[in-house]
Amino acid sequence: MNPRYMAAGLFSVLALGIIVAILVFAFQASRASASVWVMAQPVTAGQQITAADVTLVTIHGASENFVVAGDPVNSYATVNLQRSDILVPQDISKVSETVDISLTATGVGAAPGITVDIYYTSGTTATLIGTAVQVVGGSGQNFVVQVSRQQEGEWAAIAASSAHLFAVQVLGPGGANLIQGGVNNQWNTCDAVAALSGQQASACGTGGTAGTGLPASSSGTGSGTTGSAP
Repeated sequence: MNPRYMAAGLFSVLALGIIVAILVFAFQASRASASVWVMAQPVTAGQQITAADVTLVTIHGASENFVVAGDPVNSYATVNLQRSDILVPQDISKVSETVDISLTATGVGAAPGITVDIYYTSGTTATLIGTAVQVVGGSGQNFVVQVSRQQEGEWAAIAASSAHLFAVQVLGPGGANLIQGGVNNQWNTCDAVAALSGQQASACGTGGTAGTGLPASSSGTGSGTTGSAP
């Protein structure tokens, strides 16, 4: 046989083998699957996950590098989780990431299940120290709140002091219950009134809210529903 024909035939066989290998690989990849845990209902950070909160779902065509969380039941959520979220390892922890702190605050009355922003007030200044903090117990001015374990010392110091705190109810999804830093977390009463009314700060001197030390969003009523100043 002509060597040229033999070489051409060998090349064709090799090319066909490569094509078949690629097709087989693509077919197997398309059939790859992974079992993942999906949230069946929302869970807030720090809350213990129950069997009713999750469901196991099989995803076809998943990548080999697809990383999924193990069985999350009885674990604690490290972040706020929404319905249909696919759990990844960093979303859960076997150890609670939060602690419960008892403190006293005026403003909206304590009620388990609500979420509040917490201000430290001094004179005519209100400073935001906690955003979207989960209330897990208490009544009236006595709150039991759930905060980050990493900030246990800071919150314990505040709770044990005579600091005047003011709570404003948050009417929306919960967020991080972190002590805030930097700018835009502190309001002087006169500046807040001026910003909301569109008047000069000097006009605040004759207003009824001057000197109360309350955040402008509360207007001193304790309802905390306006939320416009923060």
